[in-house]
Amino acid sequence: MRGIPFEIFILILVALLFIESLFYKRLRSNQYQIQPIVRYIILGITICTYFVFIVMYFNPDRIKHVQDYRSYLTFNTLFTCYLALKLPLMIFYLCSPAKLTCNSSRSILLAIYSVTILLSICLGAFIGSRKIHTEYVTVVTKELPKGIDSLRIAQISDLHAGNFYFTDKYGLNLATKINNEKPDIIVFTGDLINNFAHEYSSFINVFDSMYAPLGKYAILGNHDYGDYSIWKDSTLKQSNFDKTISFYRKTNFTILRNETIQLKINKCKLNIIGVENWGNPPFHKYGDLRKSLCNVPSSDYQILLTHDPGHWAKEVLRKEDINLTLSGHTHGSQIGIVIAGIKFSPYALLNPYWGGLYKQNNQWISTNIGLGNVGIASRINMPPTLTIITLKRIEVNQ
Repeated sequence: MRGIPFEIFILILVALLFIESLFYKRLRSNQYQIQPIVRYIILGITICTYFVFIVMYFNPDRIKHVQDYRSYLTFNTLFTCYLALKLPLMIFYLCSPAKLTCNSSRSILLAIYSVTILLSICLGAFIGSRKIHTEYVTVVTKELPKGIDSLRIAQISDLHAGNFYFTDKYGLNLATKINNEKPDIIVFTGDLINNFAHEYSSFINVFDSMYAPLGKYAILGNHDYGDYSIWKDSTLKQSNFDKTISFYRKTNFTILRNETIQLKINKCKLNIIGVENWGNPPFHKYGDLRKSLCNVPSSDYQILLTHDPGHWAKEVLRKEDINLTLSGHTHGSQIGIVIAGIKFSPYALLNPYWGGLYKQNNQWISTNIGLGNVGIASRINMPPTLTIITLKRIEVNQ
């Protein structure tokens, strides 16, 4: 809710309460023969739900413990179910002049709709957000040096560690999946936590057990700076940030903060460029691509790690000699449609490079849709994803 402007929040709230009031007034008319006790229960649930909704909007920064994040996520999920189920029902009641009967076609359609919504969200919470999907993509390019041909990169992103109820089995599964792929390089493209460094404690051994012979590299995402809380003073915020950075030292990841590391592979050079978070408002711009590219030869093959794929479109595409960009951030909206190999997510309305592998003008971007949840504790057709990227060289004359 942090990203909703106050004016928009008030408009949404007024509209919802107006529809709710009409709905309850219609129920009181007894046209649908609903018992008073049922009306009171509906009214009580409605008042409690909106009360919590309002309190959480005006006090989002009072979430100070990992358990509170889970509760917050659970409430958001229940509130989403509430609106998804009740809004169509309210509109139907308000627009229908006739009584509902159990055998009417309209009531049957409403029942089918309700069951579908509940099943989708529940399956997304208990299965869709826990079963890790491995996506294989291949970057075929003539710019790749021969010595780097067939290089394998494992990309993960957006863990949001504080939102997990069960970490042991999930973490073991994640580390095992990555190590079984035998990647040459492992990259994590930001959002380790929600806000507080102590969230990551149960994932230290998980990340430490990941292995790649050419190294493990990470960058920061918008959630890693502690910007979504009110701190008593800047010292506490800095201390929290320093502890977040220390996670990567503990797990043998190299954290790249507006800098470049050069790898020598079979007498060929590979530059891994890592920028801090760069985002469109309301997200902060800590990233400095110019600084990261300082003294970096453009003739070398270059891989950029940047959390927000919007950065690629704004500062990289057609502007820099960066061959491959790896991003995260979008989560694929945690809901999408997959039909006959065609994927669609609502996030596509914000960014066309929301998930998967894309190519423009011989420049590539791989956007990973993340491992964890944010907003609601469910993923519908957008599973936690490990991306395995293989770099393949194609000869110029082919």
